[in-house]
Amino acid sequence: MIAARSLLLLLTCLFWLGCSKQETTAPRGEPAGSVGSRARPTRQLRIGVAASLRPAFERLQAEFLVRHPSVEVQLETGGSNALCRKALELGISFDLLALADASLFDALLKPDWTEHHVRLATNRLVLAHSPHAEPVAGPHRIAAILLKKSVRLGMADPSRAPLGYRTRLGIKLLERSSGPIGLEQQLLGKIGKRFVWPNAAALLVQLELGEIDYGFLYAASATTAGLKFTEMPPEANLGSPSHDYSGVSVKIVGMTPESELVRTGALIVYGVALAKSTKQRESGAQFMALLMGAEGTRALESAGFRSLESSPSRVVGTLPQEITVALSAEGAKTKK
Repeated sequence: MIAARSLLLLLTCLFWLGCSKQETTAPRGEPAGSVGSRARPTRQLRIGVAASLRPAFERLQAEFLVRHPSVEVQLETGGSNALCRKALELGISFDLLALADASLFDALLKPDWTEHHVRLATNRLVLAHSPHAEPVAGPHRIAAILLKKSVRLGMADPSRAPLGYRTRLGIKLLERSSGPIGLEQQLLGKIGKRFVWPNAAALLVQLELGEIDYGFLYAASATTAGLKFTEMPPEANLGSPSHDYSGVSVKIVGMTPESELVRTGALIVYGVALAKSTKQRESGAQFMALLMGAEGTRALESAGFRSLESSPSRVVGTLPQEITVALSAEGAKTKK
């Protein structure tokens, strides 16, 4: 039994390692490998995608290939901080980056990598349960359940993924709003290094396998996976526009092991931008337009996000002309 479980865990981890690399899928309704019968792609569009955004982007990837069969869209999934390091420190040539924390564009990527970004969607923190975990009666019972000695609690790595530092921020806010005093220190001690995983997708696997009992996830990730979860109180879930979360902050590792980055409590907002140096400006702009339009909204909302399509502060900075032109063309298609 133990050997079988270990084998299942190994195979699942290998699957998610594969997901963190380039991956291309066929359009919906077509089997993998049938793309060549339509039109062989002559260009590649490489997109770095936050792990929790992957379900929405896979839908858009398929739709884009239907519209533009000469362009192969490659999705590379990972924690947003890790993706930024790949772009800045390792020289990985992403054409677009879609991050779980839109503020990382201002903090790390501007002005060298990009001069704009688009605020895509919002989300909220929840406490997700493994299939056999004890039910939690409500937000007021979260601390009591998690502090039980036998409970295994997991989280994402704060230095690799926004989910990780948002988990720490959420725990700080939970302690501040309902206690008990010392909750953050006790929970982080329980998690230690053993129950920390690179990103939302990796943490999700541990919950599904029952390797941990509970984990802080985005509501969209838990919903898409079909996991049960307990809502965090709005004053701690980083998902309520009417609450001020700025009273807490955490320090994480920056772009290098010697540097630090301060992350302050704020509403969860996802963002995307086109690279200044991309050689696929037209294709990248077309994907941005698809993402910012009605099809993008449908993809995001079907994956459990709340789209910011109608937000007046959606665009930060000035959009490149190619995106503006592509948006006009996308709008014309939608009206037909």
